[in-house]
Amino acid sequence: MEQAFIKNDPTRADKRKMVKSKYISDILNLLLDEDNEGLLARNQLPFITEENFDYTGGGLFVRME
Repeated sequence: MEQAFIKNDPTRADKRKMVKSKYISDILNLLLDEDNEGLLARNQLPFITEENFDYTGGGLFVRME
């Protein structure tokens, strides 16, 4: 029981890896490259993870957490 509590503890530094997909990570970086406000957003990239993927006929929607 104690192990499950530790595993689900949101304060753990290693709880999640940033974006797992190199493709999605590269797209996020490209979107932020020429954006002046992107400098602040870029600092948040290590904390963003993929939450959900929706595939459509027109593309891919990625929900981030």
